[in-house]
Amino acid sequence: IGLPVYNGERFLKETLNSILDQKFSDYEVIISDNDSTDKTEAICQEYISKDARIKYFKQKNNIGSLKNYNFVLQNAIGNYFMWQAADDLLANKEYLNSLIEKFTSNTDYVFPDVKIINSQGKIIRSNLMLPFQNAKTRFDFAKASIKSNSQLIYGLFKTSIIKEDFILLEKFRDLLCY
Repeated sequence: IGLPVYNGERFLKETLNSILDQKFSDYEVIISDNDSTDKTEAICQEYISKDARIKYFKQKNNIGSLKNYNFVLQNAIGNYFMWQAADDLLANKEYLNSLIEKFTSNTDYVFPDVKIINSQGKIIRSNLMLPFQNAKTRFDFAKASIKSNSQLIYGLFKTSIIKEDFILLEKFRDLLCY
Protein backbone atom coordinates (compact mmCIF):
# COMPACT_ATOMS: atom_id res chain seq x y z
CA ILE A 1 0.00 0.00 0.00
CA GLY A 2 1.60 3.25 -1.13
CA LEU A 3 0.66 6.32 0.88
CA PRO A 4 2.02 9.57 -0.56
CA VAL A 5 1.35 12.43 1.84
CA TYR A 6 1.88 16.16 2.19
CA ASN A 7 0.71 17.95 5.34
CA GLY A 8 -1.67 15.12 6.17
CA GLU A 9 -1.87 15.49 9.94
CA ARG A 10 -5.63 16.15 9.96
CA PHE A 11 -6.67 12.67 8.74
CA LEU A 12 -3.46 10.60 8.74
CA LYS A 13 -4.11 8.74 12.00
CA GLU A 14 -7.60 7.69 10.86
CA THR A 15 -6.23 6.60 7.49
CA LEU A 16 -3.42 4.55 9.02
CA ASN A 17 -5.83 2.97 11.50
CA SER A 18 -8.16 1.94 8.66
CA ILE A 19 -5.19 0.25 6.93
CA LEU A 20 -3.75 -1.43 10.01
CA ASP A 21 -7.19 -2.70 11.10
CA GLN A 22 -7.56 -4.86 7.97
CA LYS A 23 -8.16 -8.57 8.55
CA PHE A 24 -5.83 -9.30 5.63
CA SER A 25 -2.42 -8.49 7.08
CA ASP A 26 0.24 -9.60 4.58
CA TYR A 27 1.16 -6.17 3.22
CA GLU A 28 3.58 -3.30 3.64
CA VAL A 29 2.73 0.39 3.92
CA ILE A 30 5.13 2.69 2.10
CA ILE A 31 4.74 6.30 3.20
CA SER A 32 6.43 9.07 1.25
CA ASP A 33 6.23 12.35 3.13
CA ASN A 34 6.58 15.09 0.52
CA ASP A 35 8.48 17.47 2.83
CA SER A 36 5.48 18.20 5.06
CA THR A 37 5.61 21.20 7.37
CA ASP A 38 2.97 19.98 9.84
CA LYS A 39 2.96 17.03 12.28
CA THR A 40 2.92 14.37 9.54
CA GLU A 41 6.43 13.13 10.36
CA ALA A 42 5.70 12.80 14.09
CA ILE A 43 2.52 10.83 13.35
CA CYS A 44 4.41 8.51 10.99
CA GLN A 45 7.20 7.97 13.53
CA GLU A 46 4.58 7.04 16.14
CA TYR A 47 3.06 4.42 13.82
CA ILE A 48 6.45 3.05 12.70
CA SER A 49 7.23 2.24 16.33
CA LYS A 50 3.96 0.25 16.54
CA ASP A 51 4.05 -1.70 13.28
CA ALA A 52 7.04 -3.09 11.35
CA ARG A 53 5.04 -3.20 8.10
CA ILE A 54 5.31 0.59 7.79
CA LYS A 55 8.22 2.05 5.82
CA TYR A 56 8.60 5.81 6.06
CA PHE A 57 10.51 8.07 3.65
CA LYS A 58 10.81 11.83 4.15
CA GLN A 59 11.57 13.74 0.94
CA LYS A 60 14.23 16.45 1.41
CA ASN A 61 12.29 18.79 -0.89
CA ASN A 62 8.75 18.75 -2.20
CA ILE A 63 8.98 16.60 -5.35
CA GLY A 64 5.41 17.23 -6.52
CA SER A 65 2.37 15.00 -6.30
CA LEU A 66 2.93 12.80 -9.37
CA LYS A 67 6.55 12.03 -8.41
CA ASN A 68 5.47 11.28 -4.85
CA TYR A 69 2.87 8.80 -6.10
CA ASN A 70 5.51 7.25 -8.36
CA PHE A 71 8.00 7.09 -5.45
CA VAL A 72 5.76 4.84 -3.35
CA LEU A 73 5.01 2.68 -6.38
CA GLN A 74 8.68 2.23 -7.30
CA ASN A 75 9.49 1.22 -3.71
CA ALA A 76 6.80 -1.48 -3.61
CA ILE A 77 8.06 -5.05 -3.48
CA GLY A 78 4.85 -7.09 -3.10
CA ASN A 79 2.90 -8.87 -5.85
CA TYR A 80 0.00 -6.43 -5.54
CA PHE A 81 -0.09 -2.67 -5.12
CA MET A 82 -2.60 0.02 -4.28
CA TRP A 83 -2.35 3.69 -3.48
CA GLN A 84 -4.02 5.11 -0.41
CA ALA A 85 -4.70 8.83 -0.10
CA ALA A 86 -3.81 10.23 3.31
CA ASP A 87 -7.35 11.56 3.77
CA ASP A 88 -9.28 8.48 2.64
CA LEU A 89 -10.44 5.49 4.65
CA LEU A 90 -10.82 1.86 3.69
CA ALA A 91 -14.53 1.09 3.90
CA ASN A 92 -14.27 -1.78 6.40
CA LYS A 93 -11.94 -4.40 7.86
CA GLU A 94 -12.60 -6.76 4.92
CA TYR A 95 -11.69 -4.21 2.23
CA LEU A 96 -8.36 -5.78 1.21
CA ASN A 97 -9.74 -9.31 1.43
CA SER A 98 -12.62 -8.38 -0.85
CA LEU A 99 -10.24 -7.03 -3.50
CA ILE A 100 -7.78 -9.91 -3.32
CA GLU A 101 -10.58 -12.47 -3.62
CA LYS A 102 -11.48 -10.99 -7.03
CA PHE A 103 -8.06 -11.81 -8.53
CA THR A 104 -7.65 -14.75 -10.87
CA SER A 105 -4.64 -15.83 -12.93
CA ASN A 106 -5.95 -13.66 -15.80
CA THR A 107 -6.63 -10.54 -13.73
CA ASP A 108 -4.26 -7.57 -13.73
CA TYR A 109 -6.32 -5.21 -11.55
CA VAL A 110 -9.59 -4.94 -9.64
CA PHE A 111 -11.58 -1.92 -8.57
CA PRO A 112 -14.01 -1.52 -5.70
CA ASP A 113 -17.17 0.51 -5.84
CA VAL A 114 -16.01 3.98 -4.81
CA LYS A 115 -18.27 6.64 -3.41
CA ILE A 116 -17.49 10.21 -2.47
CA ILE A 117 -19.10 11.18 0.82
CA ASN A 118 -19.36 14.70 2.20
CA SER A 119 -18.66 15.75 5.79
CA GLN A 120 -22.26 14.92 6.77
CA GLY A 121 -21.91 11.34 5.50
CA LYS A 122 -24.11 11.92 2.43
CA ILE A 123 -23.07 10.20 -0.83
CA ILE A 124 -22.46 12.93 -3.40
CA ARG A 125 -20.99 10.75 -6.21
CA SER A 126 -21.00 7.01 -6.80
CA ASN A 127 -19.98 4.45 -9.43
CA LEU A 128 -16.68 6.24 -9.96
CA MET A 129 -14.96 3.09 -11.17
CA LEU A 130 -17.22 2.21 -14.14
CA PRO A 131 -14.77 3.53 -16.78
CA PHE A 132 -12.17 1.04 -15.52
CA GLN A 133 -14.52 -1.92 -15.49
CA ASN A 134 -15.15 -1.40 -19.21
CA ALA A 135 -11.46 -1.07 -20.14
CA LYS A 136 -10.44 -3.93 -22.43
CA THR A 137 -6.97 -2.74 -23.50
CA ARG A 138 -4.07 -0.94 -21.83
CA PHE A 139 -4.94 2.15 -23.89
CA ASP A 140 -8.56 1.99 -22.62
CA PHE A 141 -7.17 1.74 -19.10
CA ALA A 142 -4.95 4.82 -19.64
CA LYS A 143 -7.90 6.82 -21.04
CA ALA A 144 -10.11 5.79 -18.11
CA SER A 145 -7.35 6.77 -15.67
CA ILE A 146 -7.02 10.24 -17.06
CA LYS A 147 -10.72 10.81 -17.77
CA SER A 148 -11.58 9.73 -14.24
CA ASN A 149 -9.20 12.31 -12.83
CA SER A 150 -6.82 9.87 -11.17
CA GLN A 151 -9.47 7.62 -9.62
CA LEU A 152 -7.09 4.75 -10.36
CA ILE A 153 -5.68 5.17 -6.86
CA TYR A 154 -8.62 3.13 -5.58
CA GLY A 155 -7.70 -0.05 -7.43
CA LEU A 156 -5.57 -3.03 -6.49
CA PHE A 157 -3.04 -3.93 -9.18
CA LYS A 158 -0.46 -6.54 -9.97
CA THR A 159 2.62 -4.50 -9.10
CA SER A 160 4.47 -5.34 -12.31
CA ILE A 161 1.55 -4.15 -14.47
CA ILE A 162 0.95 -0.84 -12.71
CA LYS A 163 4.66 0.02 -12.73
CA GLU A 164 4.61 -0.29 -16.53
CA ASP A 165 1.29 1.52 -16.92
CA PHE A 166 2.23 4.38 -14.61
CA ILE A 167 5.11 5.23 -16.96
CA LEU A 168 2.64 5.20 -19.87
CA LEU A 169 0.24 7.47 -17.98
CA GLU A 170 3.01 10.00 -17.37
CA LYS A 171 3.95 10.00 -21.07
CA PHE A 172 0.43 10.18 -22.50
CA ARG A 173 -1.35 12.37 -19.94
CA ASP A 174 -1.31 15.49 -22.19
CA LEU A 175 -2.41 13.54 -25.26
CA LEU A 176 -5.42 11.89 -23.63
CA CYS A 177 -6.99 14.81 -21.76
CA TYR A 178 -10.31 15.93 -23.15
